[in-house]
Parts: sequence; C-alpha cells; structure tokens
Amino acid sequence: MSRVIKFKVFDTFNDRIVNEPYCFKNRSYPPVGDDRFDEAPFEYAEDWQDVDDGVWRPCHLMQFTGLSNSDGEELYEDQIVSNALLHGQYCNARIVYELDGFIITNGEHSAYLSSQYKKLKPIGNFWQHAELLKALVV
Repeated sequence: MSRVIKFKVFDTFNDRIVNEPYCFKNRSYPPVGDDRFDEAPFEYAEDWQDVDDGVWRPCHLMQFTGLSNSDGEELYEDQIVSNALLHGQYCNARIVYELDGFIITNGEHSAYLSSQYKKLKPIGNFWQHAELLKALVV
C-alpha cells in the first residue's frame, strides 16, 4: 500500500502553521537561548527566496498520515482531534507517529489511528493548543 508523503510545518518563531513549506532540513546551528528555537528540531524555508537569502525558521514537522476523515479533512501528525474513542470514552487526542505507524493518544491511553480515523475531527494542533487534550467530548 502506498500513500502520499507531504508535510506541514509549525513555525515556532511566528507561532503559525505553514501548509506548504518550500523545503526543510535538520537544524544546523546551536540553540540561541530562546525556548521557541531550542525545542524545534527542524528549520524550513517558506520559498526559494528564503533559501537564496539564507533565511531558515525553526519548526516542527507535521507529516500527513495518508488518511482523511469522512468530511475529507486530511489528518496530520501533531493535530488534536475530537471524537477519539480511547478506553471506552470519547475524548480529544493527539495524532503521533510511533515506530510502526500513527496512533491517537490522550496521554493515558492510545489506539492505532487506522481503527477510527473516519470520525475524527481536527480541532487544533499540539504546539498551539495542547490544553485541548484535557477536554472531553460527550
């Protein structure tokens, strides 16, 4: 089975999602003492001019899972989704890549994403809305 490989990035400096980064790479410079930079393992360029000018912004990658919900919304790593059924209870959960595939987790319980992706609804991303993981969906 093959799937489309694509990424979004979360720009930690500008606190925003970039849907189609021009390119990205592993960080190549040492941390500068700013938490927004220190935690970001990658850098991205928004367009070819950034690459030419040497402008690289710290970021986290958000890999496409290859799956879309029943409304056609694509599901990405580090999104927070509602309607996750974990341990017999509906809750919000984070999409995470583990060694053998994508899972959804609320920090206490986990399940493979492929088991219930059609009903999941993206409601935010982990980097900007981690507090959504605590909210239950009834």
